[in-house]
Amino acid sequence: MREELKNWLLAEDAEDIAAFVERANEPLISFSEMLKKERKGTLCCQFTRLNAAAP
Repeated sequence: MREELKNWLLAEDAEDIAAFVERANEPLISFSEMLKKERKGTLCCQFTRLNAAAP
């Protein structure tokens, strides 16, 4: 059981690192600009897609 948990946690870390690397060259925007884009529905990133699918 411990080995399974360790492997699961390592896989989660690998996914997080891969997402970070994938988005490393995206332009930086301010928090207020991000909120404006999110409200308009024009913010395109993995985080918003994941949250949109959440209940």
